[in-house]
Amino acid sequence: MAKWSTGRVVRLGDAACAPSPLTGMGTSLVVTAAYVLAGELSKLNQNDSPINALEAYERIFRPFVEKTQEIPSWVPDIAHPEMAWKRSILHVGVRALSQLAKIRWLVQRFEKDHGNEDFPLPHYASFDESGLDGSSELSEEYGEKLIDEKSSA
Repeated sequence: MAKWSTGRVVRLGDAACAPSPLTGMGTSLVVTAAYVLAGELSKLNQNDSPINALEAYERIFRPFVEKTQEIPSWVPDIAHPEMAWKRSILHVGVRALSQLAKIRWLVQRFEKDHGNEDFPLPHYASFDESGLDGSSELSEEYGEKLIDEKSSA
């Protein structure tokens, strides 16, 4: 797709990102895209066109999405083998891995904190003022209200 936006209309979620299920990145991309778009819209002044924010959202986020969509050519054949003998090998491999996963030291060896090392979230000053970062009085009041509602329920 050439562009994610046309005028004041923008594609979000799977309409823009559409990662393969093999990447396991669908929800992460959608939430991160919403954050970036909201941040770019929050930077607009009253007389600015929202089109500027939509273009900035795509300029900032699209390279990461394109990188995420890249799948090595051999992966689909492993995940969805067409021949019976390949499916048998896949089933044996999955069974073996499920048994190995019970060995704690082996699991710990391959665990990795994925964090946001591939796409560091941009900082938007307007989020600091809104209480979304958890540091303002607004977020403290909201948190106290939620606690009161849960304890009275």
